Amino acid sequence: MFNEIFEIPIYRLSFETRVQEIEREKEKYFQYFKKNDVHNYRTRGNTDRTYEERYRKCRHYNEIIGYIKIYADWRKIYWDRYWIKEGKIRRDLKRKTFGYLWKTFETWVFPNMSNEDILKGIIETIKGERYLKNRFLDTRNLEAIGEYVNWRKLCGIER
Repeated sequence: MFNEIFEIPIYRLSFETRVQEIEREKEKYFQYFKKNDVHNYRTRGNTDRTYEERYRKCRHYNEIIGYIKIYADWRKIYWDRYWIKEGKIRRDLKRKTFGYLWKTFETWVFPNMSNEDILKGIIETIKGERYLKNRFLDTRNLEAIGEYVNWRKLCGIER
């Protein structure tokens, strides 16, 4: 019996890169108003609000292209990768469906390993995954909560 522990989202871009992309889209949007002298372009604030209401996308959900699920079993930790079923990953994917890709990695937990060693090994291995080189893994939750998890107990080393 295994315990599902965490889900790590995989994003198309890092947060900073996505903000730069949104700013470029915003400038293109404003070019239309400047070029055509549309009367809605009275103030930049009004147009900013209009853009935010109509065109801004919620990055934390719309830009996810996959997940890594981390499981703990008797003396081992492994993770599966779920990926979108679209052939090509592009901006603004609509109607995303995720499918199981494969068991990405598995690591053994030895009795002499501390909780810190186990967490450090998980994070280093996930970030070093060669299939995810040009993607952004949001490991903030794992790093923040992982230090309070008793990994040894989850893996059956302690009772």
